[in-house]
Amino acid sequence: MDQPRSMSNPEVAALLHLDFTFVSRLRTGQRQPSITTLAKVREIFGWSIDEQVDAILADDYHIQFESQIDTYAATHQEKANV
Repeated sequence: MDQPRSMSNPEVAALLHLDFTFVSRLRTGQRQPSITTLAKVREIFGWSIDEQVDAILADDYHIQFESQIDTYAATHQEKANV
């Protein structure tokens, strides 16, 4: 089976209806999400707002955000290969 590929910033941005430069900054830890972004991430990735806030407070939102993206990409790649 192929290794799932991570999604690009433009792909994540399109999915979340955000600017790709903002997504890039979220992924590198240069920015934190707004409440609106938290809601979008919850809707698309299923990551609860409480867990996202915990990640912000632990200063590892960008790491956990990347994990959510990878999980989403792997899940959707599996569905595409069925």
